[in-house]
Amino acid sequence: MRSSASATHCLTITRDGGVEAKPLTPSGNRFGQCGDGRSEKKASLDARRVANIADCVAVAAGGGKDAGHSVAATADGAVYAWGCDRWQQLGLGSAEAGAVGYTWEGGRLWRTSPQRVGALGDVVDVAAGADHSVALSRDGRVFAWGRGNDGQLGNKAFVGPPRKVAALSKDATRRPVAVAAAAACSCAWLEDALGSGTAACVGSCSKVAASLREALATKVDARKTCRFGEFAETLT
Repeated sequence: MRSSASATHCLTITRDGGVEAKPLTPSGNRFGQCGDGRSEKKASLDARRVANIADCVAVAAGGGKDAGHSVAATADGAVYAWGCDRWQQLGLGSAEAGAVGYTWEGGRLWRTSPQRVGALGDVVDVAAGADHSVALSRDGRVFAWGRGNDGQLGNKAFVGPPRKVAALSKDATRRPVAVAAAAACSCAWLEDALGSGTAACVGSCSKVAASLREALATKVDARKTCRFGEFAETLT
């Protein structure tokens, strides 16, 4: 199994390839980040099944204490996202009050069930920060979207649809094989042809770079010894 936790909720890939979500606080499904079709101002702390996700290979729980969003990648390379979309961290394009399928309240918009991120394909790994999301394609390209005021997107301060992060994408000698994120930081593990690797990060990373590098190294080591998707990972 694989799991990822934010400040308010946790996601776990089940043995049958589905995704289970669990609020960690009463506000852990306030913005539909548990993906069960509900938004709850005071959620029970019971686990629930995320709707319409199968053959999942990677999950990422993002958000701080006041928001939450979720991202998942499936075996066919598709990416799904749900939860708070105030900063377009779901990657679905322009989100406006009154848009079909969105819930809007107090300046925040959210989706309570998984939505396909149409701009992405052939994705093998995902990560999520406080208000941004990251994806890695099979050919070594890293994409990011959402809020980027601290440089965590590697390009503009605010990106709606996913865009390639040149600083973390493949070069002539090294290619990304895993991604991770913290509140305002995005990292990729770059590996050369001999299997030697190092972490590259963008954003406000000084306080979390060491822990993210360790998480990435652990993720890569686990993939070398276990079948992808059958080991546990927790990022906070």
